Amino acid sequence: AIEPRLGTNSSVSTYSNIGGGDGNIISASTYSSIAGGQGNTMSSSPYSNIGGGDGNTISASTHSFIGGGGNGIGNKITNSPSTIIIGGYGNIITDTGDSIIGGGNGNRILNSSWGVVVGGDYNYITDSAESVILAGNSNHIYGPISRYNSILGGRGNALIGTKYSSIINGKNNIINTGATYSTIGGGYSHTIDESKYSSIGGGKYNSINNSDYSEIVGGYRNEILGSDWVSTIVGGYNNEISSSSEGVIVHGGGNTIRSTSYYSFIGGGYGHTIDNSNRSFIGAGGYNALSGSNYSIIGGGKLNIISASTYSTIGGGSDNTMSDSITSTIGGGGYNALSGSNYSTIGGGSGNTMSDSITSTIGGGSGNTMSDSITST
Repeated sequence: AIEPRLGTNSSVSTYSNIGGGDGNIISASTYSSIAGGQGNTMSSSPYSNIGGGDGNTISASTHSFIGGGGNGIGNKITNSPSTIIIGGYGNIITDTGDSIIGGGNGNRILNSSWGVVVGGDYNYITDSAESVILAGNSNHIYGPISRYNSILGGRGNALIGTKYSSIINGKNNIINTGATYSTIGGGYSHTIDESKYSSIGGGKYNSINNSDYSEIVGGYRNEILGSDWVSTIVGGYNNEISSSSEGVIVHGGGNTIRSTSYYSFIGGGYGHTIDNSNRSFIGAGGYNALSGSNYSIIGGGKLNIISASTYSTIGGGSDNTMSDSITSTIGGGGYNALSGSNYSTIGGGSGNTMSDSITSTIGGGSGNTMSDSITST
């Protein structure tokens, strides 16, 4: 039936209806209707409806619906059965089934069944079934293997070739191929790549790469890469954990855990390095370093170094060094050196030196030297 009210409408489909408006057309679409509006078109789409608006189109899409909108740039549903565009303008659903765009401008769902874009502008879901974008601007979810993903808001965020992953908010954040079950909470320009069950909470320019079950809570330019699994950076800036599973950096700046330093920890401070040292610890201070020293500790201080020494400790102080020793300790002070000495101690002081000794002790003072000693004090 044709019931023109405000212009010239055209219907050549049985059991179809045009309620009013101008320039609306229904063709080859039984049991369909256009309620009103202007320049709306429906073709080869049985059981479908356009409520109104301007320049909206449903084509080759059964049981589909456009509520209205258009604003000179019509909404379009093409080859997409059982889909809905509620309003807005320039929104498009193509080659998709059972999907919804709520409103907004320039949003797209392409080849992505059961997809939802609630609103916002220029948000795209492409080749990603059962995915959701709630709002925001220029957010993208796309395949080819993407599924069950969500972006809740923000701008310029992207989920690429992943599954069961989410970006909650923020700008220019990316979860990339292989990062299934991963999340970015917010912030700016974060990346998760090839890292399952991993997350970045916020901050700026943080990244997780090839590190499953890992987390960066916040901060600036922090990075976890190649760490196999379960590493954490809580905050700070320019901190890095690489090739070291179950490592933790709490805070500070320029701190690094690297080269298979499993289960190691840096609490805070700046410029610290743990290198090839399993289950080792730096508490705080500045520019302290552990290298090739398993189960060893630097509590704090500055420019203290332990190398090739297991179960050994420097408590604090400045410019203290320990090398090639087992279960030995420098308590503190400055410029003390202990090398090749097992079960031995320099308590503190300045400029004290011990070498090639066993179960020996320099309690403190200045400029003391002990060499080739056994159970000496």
